[in-house]
Amino acid sequence: MNFHRPAILYHLKNSPELAVQLAPFTLTEKSYGFAFRTGYPLRAPLNLCILKLRRNGAMGAISNDLLN
Repeated sequence: MNFHRPAILYHLKNSPELAVQLAPFTLTEKSYGFAFRTGYPLRAPLNLCILKLRRNGAMGAISNDLLN
């Protein structure tokens, strides 16, 4: 997913008076990251949860529900 796409979609959804549309394609792909201090005990569980959400399609479904 394009890094800025969710923020732009959210803005467009909440600003229906704007006469613009977002292109249905992306030119580059970027991913998100989270930084945790060394030894943070929830790092591995959070990583696994995010991976599961991406693999089963829930991450995309959540994004679509919130942004489309």
